[in-house]
Amino acid sequence: MPSLVIKDPALGTPNGLIYDARHKRLVVVCRESGKILAVNLRNKNFYPLMSKKFKGVDGIDFDHEGNLLVADHKAGTVYRVRGYSKIEVLRKNMIAPADISFVRATNKFSSPLSRGISSSHCR
Repeated sequence: MPSLVIKDPALGTPNGLIYDARHKRLVVVCRESGKILAVNLRNKNFYPLMSKKFKGVDGIDFDHEGNLLVADHKAGTVYRVRGYSKIEVLRKNMIAPADISFVRATNKFSSPLSRGISSSHCR
């Protein structure tokens, strides 16, 4: 089975990741730096996907339209990022959302919280 190891302090603290099949790259969220990065799987180069920095990104997934869903642990917010540029708040005032999972059959996302689990519809 193929594997990829990248050790570079510029990555910060990578936490959530997802494979972007459309662009054939890995998308990584870095908790402490708040960056969302793209990783080229062939040459291991990485670069920011957007200039926006979040407070403490933790989890990442794609919705049914291919938009990113991002859980920001420190901000207590789940965002939708359309086209890697337009940011929308899907849900706020959450208690430390962590990882995130989108369920296409129900059009909902779920995220573990510090005190339970949250499930919400994607509008």
